[in-house]
Amino acid sequence: MSRKAGPPFDNPSADIILRSSGKIPADFRVFKLLLSLASPFFATAFTLPQPEAGDAATPVMEMEEDADTLALLLGLCYPVSVCTLPQLGSLEDLRKVMSAALKLEMDGVQQYLRQVLVEPRFIEEEPLRVYAIACMYGWVKEARKAARNTLSYPAEAPLVGELEHISAGTYRRLLQYRKECGLAASSEVLALSKDAPPSAWVWVWDREKILSWAAIILAGMDVGCSEGAQRKPMR
Repeated sequence: MSRKAGPPFDNPSADIILRSSGKIPADFRVFKLLLSLASPFFATAFTLPQPEAGDAATPVMEMEEDADTLALLLGLCYPVSVCTLPQLGSLEDLRKVMSAALKLEMDGVQQYLRQVLVEPRFIEEEPLRVYAIACMYGWVKEARKAARNTLSYPAEAPLVGELEHISAGTYRRLLQYRKECGLAASSEVLALSKDAPPSAWVWVWDREKILSWAAIILAGMDVGCSEGAQRKPMR
């Protein structure tokens, strides 16, 4: 037994039903034209013989994605005049939608997710996860930006699940970058005066200079992935 998805995926005029996975699947009533425009996968699939029809002779296509992921994915395919642009609440949401977008060949959705990944709410709060995710999908520009943001992390960076999906070499390059930036920072340490006792020394950090050096170091950094070398991540 399935349930009906909420608006705008409950339109009785829709000509295809995408049924989610899960204990109680949700039926998303959508339009083949919109899906075909967003996905070459769907454009080809709709030229093939359709599965047996469900209610009111509307064909049903079983999907691997859960209802929440399908709602986000389809919301990114619909025009904003019909569906408010969905908000990805977490990096887990982003990864699930990206996995589906890769499988369904939705290039436009992939490019949008690429922008969302480096939004301040993610890259400033969880830069290491953003770095790993960017490397997983071959997003070099985003990986470099995230690497710079990891400088706010302590020397012992926390272990995050996404590190399981990148190579040891890729992570080693990040650690080397952080080490080189640390050496650049230490070179900016100045003593207050040679006549003052050690207890009175003052450490001065020229933040702008260090950030400039960090950018120079980063420009030559091999993040361990090639642009566009996307692969489906493990769940």
